[in-house]
Amino acid sequence: MKAIIWDLDGTLIDSLSTNIPVFTEIFRELGYRAPTKAEFDAHYHGTLDETIVGLAADQGIEMTDELFSEIEDTFLQKNMAIYQNPEALLYPDAMTLSKKYAERGEYRQAIVTNRQHDRRGPASPREIVKNSYLKDTIEQVICGDDGAYRKPDVRVLDELDFNVDPSECTVIGDQHTDALLAKNIGCQCIIVDRAGNAVDFLTAIENWQDFCQVVKTLDEVEV
Repeated sequence: MKAIIWDLDGTLIDSLSTNIPVFTEIFRELGYRAPTKAEFDAHYHGTLDETIVGLAADQGIEMTDELFSEIEDTFLQKNMAIYQNPEALLYPDAMTLSKKYAERGEYRQAIVTNRQHDRRGPASPREIVKNSYLKDTIEQVICGDDGAYRKPDVRVLDELDFNVDPSECTVIGDQHTDALLAKNIGCQCIIVDRAGNAVDFLTAIENWQDFCQVVKTLDEVEV
C-alpha cells in the first residue's frame, strides 16, 4: 500500500448530522413534511442535485426548475454558515487514523469525493481541508466537479497527482460507492460502518469479502 484514498462525507466528516436539520428546515418552510432518516440515508451519499431530487421524489413533489433552484440556493446558504468551523465536524477516529498514516511517512493521502467545489464556499472539500487539521495530512482533494467522472468510476483517479499504481491504494469510505470504487480499481477497501448498514449494501457486491474490511470505528484499523 502506497496511498490512501479517503471518502469525505460520512467518513472524515459528519455531514449527515448537519444536512438533516438544514433540509428539514427547508422542506418545512416550503410547506412539505420533513424527510425521514431513512430517506436521508438513501440519498445523502450522492451529489447535492441527486439528494434534492431524491428527497423530493420520496414525497411525490413535482420538481420544477424554480423549486429546485430555490431548494439548492437555500441549502448552499445555510450550509456555508455551518462550515465556518469544519474541525468541529470531523470524526475523531478518522482524524487520528489520517495522522497515524502521515506520521509513518510512507503513504500519500488524498480525498476523492462526489461533493462539488463550485459554489460551496467554506463547505467546499478543498476549503474544509484548508481550514482544518486535514491540511497537515491530505495532499490532494478531487471534488465531484473536477472532471468528467465520479465515484465509483475508476477514471476519477485520472485527476490524481500521485505517481502510484491504483492497485497500491486503499480506499476508506462508508458507502457502496466507495466499495465499488475499490473493486473497480482492484485495491483493498476499509468500510467504516457508522450507520450499521454496511452488510446490507455490501452483499450486493460480488466477492466483497475478498477486498473489504468492515469496522465499526476507524480506531480498529492498524497502521
